[in-house]
Amino acid sequence: MPDADKHTFSLVKSDNYYSCARRDLLTLFPSHKVLHVLEIGCGTGETGELLKKEFGVKYITGVDIESSVIEAAGQRLDRVIQADIEKAELDVEEGSVDLVLLADVIEHLTDPWRAIQKLERYLKPNGLMLISVPNLQHWRNILNLILGRWDYTSSGMMDITHLRFFTKRTIQKLLVEAGFKLLKIQGNSGKICNFLNRATFGLFSGFFSFRYFILAVRNES
Repeated sequence: MPDADKHTFSLVKSDNYYSCARRDLLTLFPSHKVLHVLEIGCGTGETGELLKKEFGVKYITGVDIESSVIEAAGQRLDRVIQADIEKAELDVEEGSVDLVLLADVIEHLTDPWRAIQKLERYLKPNGLMLISVPNLQHWRNILNLILGRWDYTSSGMMDITHLRFFTKRTIQKLLVEAGFKLLKIQGNSGKICNFLNRATFGLFSGFFSFRYFILAVRNES
């Protein structure tokens, strides 16, 4: 039997998969007042709780497909909805949300293009979308392809539950075509890759970033 057949990964995630506060992504959180956040893929609510405690957010509506996290999220957030955003219409007033947050979510969706357009409806005029997404162009993925490998794992870039893959260019294209204007984009590289990126004047930044953080505004023009 091939070596790859020796490794199987469960689609059922461990508890800590859903319980990490995403301070890394929140480095792009806007400085002006944001009152109502709609967090898609809220997990057990740690990121939303952080937004309320340290960023001045008054109301968090959390959405998650996993029934196992809803109770814990309800202890931290103002409202929690269990739903598949690709199939359900959310019980959220259209045009009522200041910011939609998607932390490593869209790569799990069947049709992220349609989902982003759908979520745009809940934003106020000039409302914001803050997302993070793994970068397929990272050098480890390229090296693995050269070696003939495409091995799924239980988490990380090659998480077995990832259905879609993006580079910097393609995630920007998705957002622009969905009606957003890009405000900020930041790569998450780690100390060594950050040094190499500076040393090469950013020429190879697409290969060093493990994921991208993007802040975009609903384009009313």
